[in-house]
Amino acid sequence: MPYFTRPETITTAIGVLCVFAAFGCTSDSRSDDCASDADCWGVHVCINGVCVDPPNTGSETTWDVASDFSTTANPNGPYSYGLKPSLEGVFLQHDTVDPGISGCALSILDWHSSALPSREPVVAKNISSDTTCNGVLPGAVNLHPGPDGELSVLRWASPVNGQISIEGHFGAGDTSPMSYFIYKNDSLEIYSLHGASGDGSFSIVESVPVGTTIDFLVGEYFAYGSTPLQAAIQIMP
Repeated sequence: MPYFTRPETITTAIGVLCVFAAFGCTSDSRSDDCASDADCWGVHVCINGVCVDPPNTGSETTWDVASDFSTTANPNGPYSYGLKPSLEGVFLQHDTVDPGISGCALSILDWHSSALPSREPVVAKNISSDTTCNGVLPGAVNLHPGPDGELSVLRWASPVNGQISIEGHFGAGDTSPMSYFIYKNDSLEIYSLHGASGDGSFSIVESVPVGTTIDFLVGEYFAYGSTPLQAAIQIMP
């Protein structure tokens, strides 16, 4: 089923953009204004007059990077979407979302940094119901690195104290080999696979005090670099 049940608009640097004409959007005007939660679609809630994903309350015990992904909020609960200039560089949070930077304007929405003229790296999601784009299936999250060595980063910051499992894989995606990494607190590498042309699966157990960051990173190459990420995080008993 479609990921949006009514016309969707995206605010960009040049105004509000009508993205999904296929779903009935006919002009560049907002369709997500609201006065209460009743005006919003699906599980979205009304905050400051705009329909957005509900905030993460910290009471969850499981997280999924794809189903939890937000195309309207960054940060989004425990998640932040951004980049690093190097593996142990400073995390820069993306500030803009636009369609089609990593391909397929009617299917992909990309978080990126307005400070970079190339607009890549991006953290994106394929929001279509039936279109695979550059190896990224409908509903999947896509990490695409930048042209000058920047890594694409999806960050999860633990809202709990405890032990967690991290299960999933980086997908083959587009045609170029990519390198996959998972870092804890910016400097501790807990997973890596360099120059992969196929999937990179991971199954990790870590202790996480509140605020511990887990970064999923893709980089070292650029062209044809769309890389789907599937990851589930769960508090262990």
